[in-house]
Amino acid sequence: MKTKKQIRNLRINTISFSVGSVLFLLVFLFTRFVVFNDWVCFFSLNYMVICAVFALPCWIAYGRVLKHNHQNKLWLQQLSEKEAKIKAQIESPEFQTYLQKFETLAKLAAELIPSDEKHGFSRFGGLPLVPSNFQWPQRNQQYLDFVAQIDFTEINPTEQLKDFPQSGLLYLFVDFNHVDCQVLFYPKSEELTIAKKPDKVKNLYREIYLTHKIIKTYPDYKDCPAANQIHEHTTQYEMDELYSKWFVSQNVKRHLIGGWASYDEVAYFIPNQKVPEDWILLCQIVHNDNWVTTSTIHDGYYGFAHLYFYIRKEDLLAHKFDQVKLDLQL
Repeated sequence: MKTKKQIRNLRINTISFSVGSVLFLLVFLFTRFVVFNDWVCFFSLNYMVICAVFALPCWIAYGRVLKHNHQNKLWLQQLSEKEAKIKAQIESPEFQTYLQKFETLAKLAAELIPSDEKHGFSRFGGLPLVPSNFQWPQRNQQYLDFVAQIDFTEINPTEQLKDFPQSGLLYLFVDFNHVDCQVLFYPKSEELTIAKKPDKVKNLYREIYLTHKIIKTYPDYKDCPAANQIHEHTTQYEMDELYSKWFVSQNVKRHLIGGWASYDEVAYFIPNQKVPEDWILLCQIVHNDNWVTTSTIHDGYYGFAHLYFYIRKEDLLAHKFDQVKLDLQL
């Protein structure tokens, strides 16, 4: 992934080359048709000096763009080779044997997979499809942003996700200003209509429909004391590093219902990324270039943030979603 500084420098160099090229062309046309009357004067030494003054910065910028592209190709090649090596290590019999130590701690999750085609009710963004008694959530007289709607009949029909409902509609709303959320849950209904957007709701996100598949997730040491015990007493240091640094971190690229959350940097709300043991992951929505707002959001949060919704296990079993907590990783 390119850093913000790399992206900014590439943009500056590209713009410099474009602007320099346009200025060079304008000088060329102006001096040819306005200043000079014939081609002999046109190619005089003075003119060559003028052209050089405008052309040199332009070609320097162009050279930087070419250098950046070359470096980027090398970086992608190295990254591809590194990922292939790590994948081979993860699939090796030695690591699979080591992974058995964590098997009793593993949790099933539904990975939400963005799709270009409509596959049902579950989706990110757009306007929610709601029952007749729906009211758009507010906090401190501010309307919250709609993030996602989930149908558990689609996601968990055979109760593979332990403790999660087998049916019912879940709606996720977020207050980015205060790092807060409100989650609504309704029984499955056949009479649903598109919600009317309140005038004060500024942010709508691109509508992305979702498919899903059931996957197995494993805990990070920081989230699970039992996993941390294995980590502290292991002598298989290479396998331990492979687990903590690469294997578990794969989940940070995934949208999840249930399972173990995965962080790749410092969290915003939960101190030291440590989730209390009586709280479990309800939903994880990770930053994705395709999942963007159609307008400027508060402080730019959602443009580069991961969202984590947590719920107490007892509330989840009782289908009570009014005390869900939001964690936000910048």
